Amino acid sequence: MKDRLDIFERALGATTRAIADDPKLEFALRSGNRRGPAGAADVVRVAPPRQDLPTGEIARVRGEADSQALRRRYHDDTLHRRMVPDGEIAGMLFDGLEQLRVELVGGRDMAGVRANLEELFHRRTAEP
Repeated sequence: MKDRLDIFERALGATTRAIADDPKLEFALRSGNRRGPAGAADVVRVAPPRQDLPTGEIARVRGEADSQALRRRYHDDTLHRRMVPDGEIAGMLFDGLEQLRVELVGGRDMAGVRANLEELFHRRTAEP
């Protein structure tokens, strides 16, 4: 079972780097606040699926990784900080809309990414 999870993590890491268009990006399946690979400044961290790799958990992990990869590829942090409106609620809405924007841009041309993000959205909205 551990071998399957290792293979899944390596494949997902390669996919995440490709989507982010960043071959140096590190990927780690980590629960809680544990750090990624030692010395890695740029790491995408996603909570791992259960050990038995159920389909829904795989979709969640893929959706979360795709979401973070798209943000790294299509988000401009300098521009975002300059444009963020004053006020806590306005800032939260602005941040949420920016995440939606990068996911829409990335999902527009990548059907698999779009499907992963849709599954992630359905899982999040189904949670109590």
